[in-house]
Amino acid sequence: MTNRILNVCMTLRMNATAVHMSDAVSSHCKCFYYEDCLGTSAGFPSKVKENVSVCLCHLSACVSAYLSDRPTPQMSSFKEFAVFVVVLHVSQHALCVEVEVDEGQESVLLPCHSNVSVGSTVLWGRSSLRVHARDQSGDVLQHQDHRYVNRTSMRADALHGGDLSLTLRKPVINDSDNYTCTVRQFGKDQDSKEVQLTVKGQGPDTGQRSGSRHRRRNRDDPPESYSALELQVAEPPVQQLEVISGVESVQLPCRTTAELHDVVKVEWTDSGDRKVHVHSCVPEEPEDQNQVYRDRTEMREDPLRTGNLSLTLRFPTVRDNRTYTCSVYSRAGPPRVETRVELQVRAQQVEVDSGAESVQLPFETTADLPEDTLVVWWCDEPEPAKKVHEHGTESDQHEVYRGRTRMREDPLNTGIFTLTLNRPAVRDAGTYACRVYGAGLIFLREKTFQLTVKERRPEEDENVDNRGRRSFTDPTPLMTDQSDR
Repeated sequence: MTNRILNVCMTLRMNATAVHMSDAVSSHCKCFYYEDCLGTSAGFPSKVKENVSVCLCHLSACVSAYLSDRPTPQMSSFKEFAVFVVVLHVSQHALCVEVEVDEGQESVLLPCHSNVSVGSTVLWGRSSLRVHARDQSGDVLQHQDHRYVNRTSMRADALHGGDLSLTLRKPVINDSDNYTCTVRQFGKDQDSKEVQLTVKGQGPDTGQRSGSRHRRRNRDDPPESYSALELQVAEPPVQQLEVISGVESVQLPCRTTAELHDVVKVEWTDSGDRKVHVHSCVPEEPEDQNQVYRDRTEMREDPLRTGNLSLTLRFPTVRDNRTYTCSVYSRAGPPRVETRVELQVRAQQVEVDSGAESVQLPFETTADLPEDTLVVWWCDEPEPAKKVHEHGTESDQHEVYRGRTRMREDPLNTGIFTLTLNRPAVRDAGTYACRVYGAGLIFLREKTFQLTVKERRPEEDENVDNRGRRSFTDPTPLMTDQSDR
């Protein structure tokens, strides 16, 4: 691959020189000389393969821009070579596609297709920014750059069908750049695609681009079928929904005014392509709901008559942070997507000063749970995870928490799983979760907390006693030194 690119760059240089345009073309091209393609003229650095697609993007784009600016009869051979560059680009599976969209559009689709297999992940990036990531379990957005939060999404079956295209909502001029779609397997890059996005402003000069090419093509210019993509977005935009961990239930909204008389099935799926809930008009339809959602979902009665296809999800947890899709299936034709909802279950924030007598992580849920119910408190972060408290036993409790934790008596009958942590210290800060399981370790409940323990300054000890206090920014009662009621 490296040698082929070297030959392309050198040939481009010779062709440009042959028509006495070396200086002119190089002024247009960011990636003209082969030294620029490879990063150095003495050797082939390891980063070459990562930059090949970007390099050829610039080659094809800048040559086309130059030809459009200065069309002359002498350029025929140069035009042929420009096409050759693009053909080589495609043949090497490093296709650079240009996507153009007007600012203010609802969304734009950045296309990417690749072969995927078990263990594959996909990462969309822009320079050093992480735009979107996805693995077999769903979207991975913990390290997503802030400017793309709640603006990106991928197909639910992306890592099954190989359509890794990215939907970017509400594109703005500053989004214009080269985006990379990288497929990885077990930590190693397997494939990479480049998409050049240009977002045009809506000012008086609508022909002005904000990307690397600043000239709008004329109608008489030859078509650039290899570098342009007409955009059509068929799927509805993603609705955003946020709740705090520990709520009884959350409703994923879906209402439609479309005719549903020929619909035979309504199906909710998550971004991991798992069946969340199925409402079928066919009695013999097999039950294929994923066990993660078993006994946790419900739809209203007669949804096809009312058009209310909303789904109620009981006891949502941070592990339910996914994009959910509601689709309807008719007797004829493909399924139709009615809505997409991105659910964010946030950890409850708890704050306390170090040196306080105790802090409480409050958790109340439905009562009358079976006697064999398992209730365990964990500290998930910082890693490795540590067992904080288990109802009814002290086995495997981490030594850091021994003698410092307690729960109320009879929590299974009261539904009160609140944990009291004595003498909180700075090292106790982290992410805590209370998990409730039924027989066979079937998930029943979960609530997550983000505990912040502030270091007390010496001067504060003169004015504030060493009892826990409530933060004015946190509605949760943090601690008391009173006995449990």
